[in-house]
Amino acid sequence: MPQVADEKIETSLAAINQYMQSGEWVKAEAIARTLISRAPNEPRAHEMLGQVLIEKAGQIERAGDAGTANNLKQLAWRSYRTAVELD
Repeated sequence: MPQVADEKIETSLAAINQYMQSGEWVKAEAIARTLISRAPNEPRAHEMLGQVLIEKAGQIERAGDAGTANNLKQLAWRSYRTAVELD
C-alpha cells in the first residue's frame, strides 16, 4: 500500500477538525474513516474518529436510543485505544 504524504494527512486532519467544530459530524466521520483506510498508522485520525463517534453517541442517546449509543461508544473507545497503541 503506498504511503500517504504527510501534507495530505495534515490537510485531512485539518478538514476533520473544521467539520467537527462546525458540527458536521457526518462529513468529519467520512474523512476520518477515509484517512484511516489510507494511513492506518496515523494515531490522530483514530483519535478524531473516536471524538466524532462519542459526539454521535451523545446525540443518539439524547434522542432515546441507548442501545445504538452504547454501540457507538464502544467503537469510539476502540478508536481511542488504537490511537494510544499507535502513538
